[in-house]
Amino acid sequence: WHHIALVAGDELVWILDPENGEVLRTLMGHDTEVVDIASDEMGYRVITGSSDSRAIVWEAVDSLAVVESWSIAHERGVVAVAISADARVVATADKTKALRLCDAEKQETLQIWPSAHRGQINALALAADGERLASASREEVRVFLLGEKEAVQVLGPHRAIVRAILFHEDGERLVR
Repeated sequence: WHHIALVAGDELVWILDPENGEVLRTLMGHDTEVVDIASDEMGYRVITGSSDSRAIVWEAVDSLAVVESWSIAHERGVVAVAISADARVVATADKTKALRLCDAEKQETLQIWPSAHRGQINALALAADGERLASASREEVRVFLLGEKEAVQVLGPHRAIVRAILFHEDGERLVR
């Protein structure tokens, strides 16, 4: 069951058939605009972040079963989300510049890095192992490791704003 998850400037998440564009589902749960979305490689879990100060993890999106969901509350609006390829770990960033790593199976927080950047966070990426998180802001990219209190690597400064990053499938290299 293949699909495309789409957000279009409002509080809804559309699940579309990639062959004909037909709407298969509409996911409703946010109160304001959804600003970021990510999916695991199989399409089972989708995470969305919204200016309503919540990230929502949607379960069983890839099937015809009832979609379950759970929320990750933030102090301020969520600006970026990421999910590991195997769907076990999700990550979020909010307007307070805090990063959060959560166990998606247990629905619990693994670690929070408060004020992870000086500037607004623009993008997140999780390595395949779910233990390394990269975050991009205007000035730099930082890499965090589960269990460490500070960034283990800082890349930058950059000449322009970094808006997107991802880990190479080997989990060792970042692409920006």
